[in-house]
Amino acid sequence: MRIAILSFSALNSSEEQKIVLAVKRAGMTPEKCLWNETDKELKKYAGYILAGNFSDPAAPNRMMQEVRSEAHLGKPVLGICHGAQILLETGLVPGVENDKPCITLTTDTHSSEEIRAHMRVSDHYQLNAFTRRLNPKNILSISPNDPKKYFVIPPALLAEMQLLGSSVFLYCDANGKEFSDNAIAAVSNKTGNVMAMIAHPGFTPEGDPVFQSMRDYIQEGYVQRVLPMNYYPR
Repeated sequence: MRIAILSFSALNSSEEQKIVLAVKRAGMTPEKCLWNETDKELKKYAGYILAGNFSDPAAPNRMMQEVRSEAHLGKPVLGICHGAQILLETGLVPGVENDKPCITLTTDTHSSEEIRAHMRVSDHYQLNAFTRRLNPKNILSISPNDPKKYFVIPPALLAEMQLLGSSVFLYCDANGKEFSDNAIAAVSNKTGNVMAMIAHPGFTPEGDPVFQSMRDYIQEGYVQRVLPMNYYPR
């Protein structure tokens, strides 16, 4: 089961190396793919993980056109850290009509809130390609995101996402209590096969259920794209 680790730099970052190890622990075969990989080669992979290491700002556009096509067929796509930003910029998350981008990221360097070193799925989480092995009682230790990045989601869209359970992961304390504000750590599309995650689940084996769930989803068979979300930015 080959998983493409999509990268936009020939250099191997520490984040990519940890993702490779996590994918291997989940029983899949990671293979690094640079932005100039041919469309024919990209189609061969069972799933995709965006490591987010890109030095050429135009590179994601050249690769993401094919990834978009494969995601619409139901293949799983996980964007972590900078990879999450690429999924938001291409509109694959949250997956409104025509993949119109409508979620952004912001950085809050002045927050005095507790370091966000844990996350869990939300109480009404979406059972998707990355949550099959998790429930709200599972507390995952993660790499703290510093500087802290937060999703900026229009209120009407957030309401629909919460109804669907696609505001999938929340930051929490070691006991599972979610933070009072800016608590969302990962969001998905309506189908549940594409997820943008600010936090990095691959730094410790505690994040392995995310990748194991991805493997289970692939083994069970892809879910085809459903109707777009009702929300559309005006």
